[in-house]
Amino acid sequence: MTRTASQQRPPTVPRRRAGLRWSLASVALVIVVATLFDFGSATVAEYRLSRTIRAAAGFQTDPEVTIAGFPS
Repeated sequence: MTRTASQQRPPTVPRRRAGLRWSLASVALVIVVATLFDFGSATVAEYRLSRTIRAAAGFQTDPEVTIAGFPS
């Protein structure tokens, strides 16, 4: 007995494609987390360096300090 068009199962995504999607999503998540961690750690490092320079040099205010992110 054959099935009519309305009785056929909808096409399913092959396991390979599903695994590829999960892999790409995982890589994207790792990149986003690494970027956020880089920005956060650079901010903390800039603040601590600025406070150290202020104390060592006797400045009235914190100097502006910029630390670049990932090496380029």
